[in-house]
Amino acid sequence: MEPEYQNPYWRRNLAIMWLVQTVTVLSFTFTFPFFPLFFKELGIEDPGRAAFITGISGWALGIGLGIFSPIWGAVADKYGKKINVIRATALAAIVLGLSGFADSPNQLILTRFFAGAFGGAGAAILALVVATTPRYRAAFATGIIQSAMFAGSTIGPVVGGILFDNFGMRWAFFANGIGLAIPALMVILFVNEDFKKPDRDIKKSEIFFKPYADFIRTVSSGKMASLLMMYFLAHSAMLVIFPALPVIIGSVYKGDNLASASGIAFMTMGITQSASAILAGLVSSKIGLKKTIIGLAGISSLLYIPPIFATEFTHMILFLALIGLFQGGVMGTLNGLFALSAVPGKEGMTFGAQQVIMAASLSAGPLIGGIVAFAISLRAVFAVNIVFFLMVAIAATFLIKSVTVQKQN
Repeated sequence: MEPEYQNPYWRRNLAIMWLVQTVTVLSFTFTFPFFPLFFKELGIEDPGRAAFITGISGWALGIGLGIFSPIWGAVADKYGKKINVIRATALAAIVLGLSGFADSPNQLILTRFFAGAFGGAGAAILALVVATTPRYRAAFATGIIQSAMFAGSTIGPVVGGILFDNFGMRWAFFANGIGLAIPALMVILFVNEDFKKPDRDIKKSEIFFKPYADFIRTVSSGKMASLLMMYFLAHSAMLVIFPALPVIIGSVYKGDNLASASGIAFMTMGITQSASAILAGLVSSKIGLKKTIIGLAGISSLLYIPPIFATEFTHMILFLALIGLFQGGVMGTLNGLFALSAVPGKEGMTFGAQQVIMAASLSAGPLIGGIVAFAISLRAVFAVNIVFFLMVAIAATFLIKSVTVQKQN
């Protein structure tokens, strides 16, 4: 286990990377929650079909992310985690900025694919944080970074809703690009990584082929396979409601600024999810990661029942806040388990595998949500999440061993 004195800058890095993750997610969520509204601007009038096409665009993002994530993980292990974060944020800034010029649904879907293929900042940031943090604080650090993801998703939809209502979606995309350039500059200037090349030099040809073999071995191992499965279910569940939520909010909101109202809904969940990710780290240090996941996932499942029947905007906001207070901690705790499973020096490979599963959930979550909203009903997406989080709780009960980490002097 890695002593703390080998990482004298880990606290500063963690603070800076919290800001980097916050700004990255904030910038990304300028537009993501409002895709059903933008597709309506591009000519898709039917709300159910707009939700379905939004699911398709999420699927395209996930496909791009899944194909290239193992390669970027190998790049991180060969050339350093810092340069990989810079690469991910800078390329995403370019692609998402160019998305503002899309003139048809197909063009926008295509840019979503390239945003996934060239992006992947979340896993890159986690790999850098875990690589520069003492082992016994890794779970705590990933909880802090998870809280940053939720903090960014708290502010982003509100700002994006204001931009959308006042300037249109295109300017929100341009703000995407500008906002994502800022984290790249922050990492260049302020993050310190004492990167050591691997003992065995990774050949450039291996970067393009070996990562996929490593991924297959990773998902084939019993411990990692169960962890990846739970991550897929939990992350998919969080995204299932995205295609339908703006339209659901429209059914209970009586005002004119629907995008801003939707932004408030996403902001509410973001606030409570951010708090949950931090609190879950504190709770898990007392009762263990396994019990924490079981409790949070089980309660999250139950809390998805009331929104099915909500008829008032204030009631819907309250229910979403309660959901976020528990489901955010599920993701933070799972990331802590990934951090403890990572082999030192190969964090890029571990989080590259995690990002492939994230990509699958980015594809499956919105796609399932869009199909359910179109084929059954908009509020049926909440029922899907009841099942998904219940499955996470059951899987954690039977597949996760108790994990504790002690500080070593």
